[in-house]
Amino acid sequence: MVLRKHNIKTNPETNRYEWASLESKTVVKIGKLIEAGEAKAVKQDSLQKLKDKKEAEKAAAAKATKKTKKRKVVEVEDDEDEDDE
Repeated sequence: MVLRKHNIKTNPETNRYEWASLESKTVVKIGKLIEAGEAKAVKQDSLQKLKDKKEAEKAAAAKATKKTKKRKVVEVEDDEDEDDE
């Protein structure tokens, strides 16, 4: 996830993350990011996005349920008015 976040490129031939040695500039950069706690930060960001998405879905479902209940109540009230006439 850290590699994708920081746009580290894959090998175009194999579509894998490959470097010639551990002294490569990209590998050193990745090492510094990991040491700085970037992996943990990316993980927390992803988890928070997932929680926010689930919360939004739950709120939307609750809102849809309220609309459905209101419609049913309105239909029942209309039926009662017709019986009185």
